[in-house]
Amino acid sequence: MPLSASTAGLAQGIYEAYQNVKKTGSEDGADPGAIITQLAEDLSDAIHDYMTSALVTTTVTVDSSQLDSAGGSTTMEGSGAGTGSLS
Repeated sequence: MPLSASTAGLAQGIYEAYQNVKKTGSEDGADPGAIITQLAEDLSDAIHDYMTSALVTTTVTVDSSQLDSAGGSTTMEGSGAGTGSLS
């Protein structure tokens, strides 16, 4: 799915991260360092989940004599397409 379809999940993850630190921070004897660490981890998880929900689509065209990744050049023209995900 396009990333634009996942923004609601990202927003929810960020909201929950802040709600968690709000609750933890209101407790007596709360440790500010631990709260900041937990917020960073929760935000990281929300962003990771958002990014890995992306669907990547690509189209490739190869021209004759184009340099390839092995240091040579192609001898034929061609094209291709692919779809995948981020991991």
